[in-house]
Amino acid sequence: DARGQVGDFIQLGQQVFQRIAELPCPTVAAIHGFCMGGGTEISLACRYRIASNDPSTRIGLPEVKLGIYPGWGGSVRLPRLIGAPAAMDIMLTGRNLSAASAKALGVVDKVVDADGLIDAADRKLYEAKKAGRNRIRF
Repeated sequence: DARGQVGDFIQLGQQVFQRIAELPCPTVAAIHGFCMGGGTEISLACRYRIASNDPSTRIGLPEVKLGIYPGWGGSVRLPRLIGAPAAMDIMLTGRNLSAASAKALGVVDKVVDADGLIDAADRKLYEAKKAGRNRIRF
């Protein structure tokens, strides 16, 4: 019965994203274009998030518009990152954010030109490794 598998798939997704969050090395999500739902949840499992300032970059958790919630850890990680009121606004409205808005709220750490996105992510990893910031716990 497929209905019995939904819970299993949610749990598997939670386990995978938690393993990303617990990696013993710095992790960074380089975001360009649409980063919605599971994409945002995987970026939240990373220690750092850098987004391109391209107008196509949109970040959000629109699951509520489908009658579901962010089930792979985003509903826990986002409030811890930006506080419950701001996180609830994003999760309960399903609205998406531009890179600049995400930066202003603290969802992303840095916004850069699209051409420099990968270089910025590489620099962040190098800086984090050099500073010894290898782990973050949730």
